[in-house]
Amino acid sequence: MNKSAIQLNYDEAKITGYELANEGYIFGLFIIIGLETGLRSADILNLEKSNFISDGGKYLIKFTAQKNKKKAIRPISKYTFQKAMEQPKNIIFYNEKYKCKYSHIWTSRNMKQWFSNYIGKAKANDKNVSAHSLRKSAGCKVYQKYGIEGARDFLQHDSYDTTKNYLQITETELNEKIKDALCL
Repeated sequence: MNKSAIQLNYDEAKITGYELANEGYIFGLFIIIGLETGLRSADILNLEKSNFISDGGKYLIKFTAQKNKKKAIRPISKYTFQKAMEQPKNIIFYNEKYKCKYSHIWTSRNMKQWFSNYIGKAKANDKNVSAHSLRKSAGCKVYQKYGIEGARDFLQHDSYDTTKNYLQITETELNEKIKDALCL
């Protein structure tokens, strides 16, 4: 059975990403990009310096999602842009030791190492801690601020139902959000 990823606390995960990046761990940049863009692990691992754009004080990532071939441009922080440009190779997540891109095994091991405090909760809920946890956390953060349509667009889902199921949004929760937004 394919378990789904547990959602992380967005702010805690972002702090972990910054701490690791500041200490020189490339996985910190992986975390930050995942949280700022909602990209899937494969799309993050495929990023090259040419995907990063600086445009008059705006910092962006331009990409084509591997899974659905949708093109998008997402804003990122200046910090993320600078950290990406500091990488010695054109491929951002390049493993110098093995002369290739980092793998999904690398992301999985690092997620379990740096977010080990979530493993018990994940297992108890028949979920796991994976790089997809970053995508889910980012999607939930967007949903909280901009609703289901904002999250659907951000995650590049084709339908409202896909996003609703992906983020495990109940009808009751959605109705409460609508009620609050419309002051009912």
